[in-house]
Amino acid sequence: MSYDNYDLGSEALNKLDKGASKGAIKNIEDIAPDVSDYIINFAFEEIYKRQYLDLKLRQVISLIALITQGDTES
Repeated sequence: MSYDNYDLGSEALNKLDKGASKGAIKNIEDIAPDVSDYIINFAFEEIYKRQYLDLKLRQVISLIALITQGDTES
């Protein structure tokens, strides 16, 4: 079976979210289709598929980076 970057990125995103990601991507596609392609192709296929860190550690690092930005107030 031949996968393109979009399929590989979708597979990586589904590992994180177990299906709920389809609704989020659909909402983004309705507003900006190119942005949803970019998110899938680059962020999840190019970045999340890298083998340097396991998925759990990668998620912890992402949370730490977001928290340290200081925009956590509601």
